[in-house]
Amino acid sequence: MIRFIHSSDLHLGKPFGRFPEDVRGRLRQARADALPRLASLARVHAASHILLAGDTFDQTTPAPSVIRQALNAMGAADQVTWLLMPGNHDHANATELWRQVTQDAPPNVAPLLTPEPYPLTAHATLLPAPPSERHPGRELTAWVDGAVTGETARSGLAHGSVTDFDSSEEGGSSVIAVDRAQRAGLAYLGLGDWHGQLQIGPTTWYSGAPEADGFKHAHAPAALLVEIAGDGAPPTVTSLPTGTI
Repeated sequence: MIRFIHSSDLHLGKPFGRFPEDVRGRLRQARADALPRLASLARVHAASHILLAGDTFDQTTPAPSVIRQALNAMGAADQVTWLLMPGNHDHANATELWRQVTQDAPPNVAPLLTPEPYPLTAHATLLPAPPSERHPGRELTAWVDGAVTGETARSGLAHGSVTDFDSSEEGGSSVIAVDRAQRAGLAYLGLGDWHGQLQIGPTTWYSGAPEADGFKHAHAPAALLVEIAGDGAPPTVTSLPTGTI
């Protein structure tokens, strides 16, 4: 019924201040280059959408050139629709950031700034839970339980923690019910915030960041190819390597 790529935590514009300047440049460019790599994966695997589950940008006030470079890269991959949901680093109340994204976004890029159903296709609906601030202090996915989506297959997108991650991990934008997918009848729940790829349940996954960083994880950086048949069967989830550093 639908096939999409799930990724998160690109942290575009991250300064990498602990490294020498030449290394910082390589690290920043690797993050920017993740966008065309994701687009290439979508093309090769015939995915119609790329879902970015928060922290596309490292801060609420990235340089205009960072935003422009990102939107240009997404616009160049016009065979796919990009869906950008805020995270805790680039939360929805970052007014100027999302104003610029909304104003300059090419036709194939859609920011998901409010918790409301978004039609992926005539037969599939996405239910995003965008953080409104860095630490919302409430369960942002609770609304999806009662969301009206007709007979369409339901998927969710959220950014936050479902468990007590290592204390060195940044973020913790919200605590997400570990059984939210089951409660809300979701065929798939895609998460961001944890920088390593991690399966939480049969239908709930953290994609992890597409490039390695200082956090220690069991798997190499990758994105997730998600296929939902729409017949009630569990989604088919395939890990696709993305890391270059």
